[in-house]
Amino acid sequence: MNSIEYDVIIITWEPFPYGLAATNRILSYGQKIAEKNRVLLISLCNEKYCNEYNIKPKGQFANIDYELLWGTFFFKNKNKFLRKIIKLFIYLKIYYNLLFKYKVKIIITYYYLQLMMTFMLKIICLLKRIKLLRDVTETPDRISSILLRNIEIQSYRLFDGIIVMTEGIRDTFSFIKNKKIFLLPLLIDIKRFKTDNIIVQNYFFYCSGGTLERDGLLDIIDGFLLFYKKNNNYILKIATSIDLNKEYDKKVYKLICENPVSIQYLGKISSEKIPELLISSTALLVTPHKDYVTKGFPTKLGEYFASGRPVICTSISTLNKIIPCDCAYIVKPNHPEEIANALVQIINDTIKSTILGKNVRKFMKSKFSIETYYTDFSLFLFKNV
Repeated sequence: MNSIEYDVIIITWEPFPYGLAATNRILSYGQKIAEKNRVLLISLCNEKYCNEYNIKPKGQFANIDYELLWGTFFFKNKNKFLRKIIKLFIYLKIYYNLLFKYKVKIIITYYYLQLMMTFMLKIICLLKRIKLLRDVTETPDRISSILLRNIEIQSYRLFDGIIVMTEGIRDTFSFIKNKKIFLLPLLIDIKRFKTDNIIVQNYFFYCSGGTLERDGLLDIIDGFLLFYKKNNNYILKIATSIDLNKEYDKKVYKLICENPVSIQYLGKISSEKIPELLISSTALLVTPHKDYVTKGFPTKLGEYFASGRPVICTSISTLNKIIPCDCAYIVKPNHPEEIANALVQIINDTIKSTILGKNVRKFMKSKFSIETYYTDFSLFLFKNV
């Protein structure tokens, strides 16, 4: 059997080609690599993303070949035992394809808590002399078990190199030689955010994949409601998923239900609809009340920045290290009244808010664009290949 040759294969649990910020990160560097190389993306996307946007089992998007391995049969089947059998066959299919179907130089993985897959991939890469890399956007500190957390951290020694999104993540893996670590910050495709001929509307906007407590959504709502008492011609739009099994989310849902006129809950929406909602807003908000345990960076901020609209965020050290003060309205964590004051400043001084919006877009283009890093990134990828 003739092997199909690829320069790079990306294995991820993120949906493809349409997903949230993590998908867009992979897409940013994936399509850049694909300009001069053959790239295959293998997606084992979570079933909650198996929707009308990701239904083709295989295809090509932005010059990237892709395969979605789960298929709708898996998601429609509720038998737990049968689902485990299907999972086993899917993993075996990946290993078989890497051994016999594909001839590849580099494998990049983007996933969490899949230790057995890491070990199997390492064995395959040793046998076939493939370079094995890992893209890391959060540390394993979210894992409550100390034993599992340490095993996860030590498993990174199996990789020939790791790609990290922040300096904090890089520090976590200081035991790995610097030459095997590449700092590739949050990436955003600026072309998705077309700011020409946009009419700004009277609403503020928050969106996420479901990280309500981490983003301080209750503070956002409380701050907006303080603002709304004297400025009732604006509304707050919220695009996210709410888990009513979580106490924090219950409180958010209660406030939304109590304020149906001033707060519009959009639910979870497609990433393709996000840019227009961002660009048309009066301002955007994300107000985490403490530093991120996993030392990552709120990827939604990159999309906020790309929109060119004013942004309100909190002065936690994670953000202070990255965001210049002339690019956003910075407020103290856990202070809704400061959020309300920032909203007032934005509507009262539109010249300043417009300048900040433009500044933050310029900052994003210089800081979070793959073009800024790709020369060095390409050398890291293809070294010794």
